[in-house]
Amino acid sequence: MTSSSTCTTPFIIIGDSHGKCFDSTIITSRYTVKTYSISGLQWLSKYDSALSLFSLIQTDTFVSLLSSTSNILFLVGTNSVRSLPAVEVIQQIDQFFLFLYSHYYHLLQGNIILTTCLPCLKISSRYSTIPLLHQNIDHYNHLLFSLSFKHRFSILDLRLSSDWLGNDGLHINFTFRSHFANIILHYIDNLNLNPNVSTNVSKRSRESISRRNKIRNLKLKEIAKQFNLSREISSAWSYKNVKDFLKHNNIRFGRLSILLNHQLHLHFNNASDMLYADRILKINVFDSDNFIHWIHHNG
Repeated sequence: MTSSSTCTTPFIIIGDSHGKCFDSTIITSRYTVKTYSISGLQWLSKYDSALSLFSLIQTDTFVSLLSSTSNILFLVGTNSVRSLPAVEVIQQIDQFFLFLYSHYYHLLQGNIILTTCLPCLKISSRYSTIPLLHQNIDHYNHLLFSLSFKHRFSILDLRLSSDWLGNDGLHINFTFRSHFANIILHYIDNLNLNPNVSTNVSKRSRESISRRNKIRNLKLKEIAKQFNLSREISSAWSYKNVKDFLKHNNIRFGRLSILLNHQLHLHFNNASDMLYADRILKINVFDSDNFIHWIHHNG
């Protein structure tokens, strides 16, 4: 797949140890893929900033890297999902993209791809059995698809068999490494790749920069509007009752409003909070019978 062409579109893969299945640089007639692989990489690590993608994208090296292209594939997730609940990891990704798009506006117009979490048989202290680990991985992959609508990234669904894993149950077996890399490269080859998007704003007028920021903020506000839930609500429920009920059920929300037509509108800051609330709040949860039950036990 190599070529001597020097006018190819830049593409970056940022990954954990699975990224080591790729050559560091791959050049074709259409694109140049550079892979940056860090063993143990997580979306967010509270203990080691060198293994935290959220921290790394704020370093000079990654600022330069992310400014050089609008085509990025993130091969990250396994290390996070082995150690944290899927909902918490999704919240980290949500915050990651809010930061990413606010600092690298050109990526809103690019090809941003996330892979689903690969199969894993290596249990952890939090997920001490393979069924528990698989359940968390499946939940993560499901929530990832939901989050993709908010942040407008694509998903490469890697439904690989666990037979592809090595003896450690975590890494791709050497026998399948080339095949694994080719699956992703074939996916990239079929993309409508964006040419390099310049992020140099030094020659832009103040009006141009202001216009760009205004458009960016409007887009981010439009994204936030997607995370709403509505439920019918009895007039017996007050704002305080509703807030106490939501707090009791560990439901995090941005704001709420009760309309005259007995409709409760809940606005959330991210997909995971909304999906959690949707599971907890049954259709009739705020009717008069449930109000009496709530007051009786919590009044």
